[in-house]
Amino acid sequence: MSRSSKILVATLMLAALFFTSAAQAMDIKDYFKMADQDQGRFNQTLLTGAKKVLIDEGRADLATQLDNIFTEVKPGNKFSDGFADYAARLGAMLGAEVEREVRNPKLPHLQAERAFRDAARDHGIPLPKAFDAVASNFKPKYPPKKLGSQ
Repeated sequence: MSRSSKILVATLMLAALFFTSAAQAMDIKDYFKMADQDQGRFNQTLLTGAKKVLIDEGRADLATQLDNIFTEVKPGNKFSDGFADYAARLGAMLGAEVEREVRNPKLPHLQAERAFRDAARDHGIPLPKAFDAVASNFKPKYPPKKLGSQ
């Protein structure tokens, strides 16, 4: 095989990997269209998957820390610090997505997993690359929300 053929094959393989992983992520607008029950299931899938990939990388200490940040609710609060940060990021991402679509509808969509990854990172827990696929098989069980109802 010639050098240029090898480069072409390598480029095509990288493109296939990129588009496959991008297609598996949950677009932010699709997240907000899901029924509340499915949003909860998706959130749990991210937390469970994040803990698993941390444990698989030999970082059980970070998995425990992540669980505490996303599940422990401090007195006087309604949500854990991790979940509150994640939810705030989701809301901000939805607004940013709308603005991006107005400016350039061809830009790739923002993904809900990014909000979780960023919230974890801001609490001192960097998630490994394997986290990107933890919700790749997630399928909503309930009908989507109707526009304007929440």
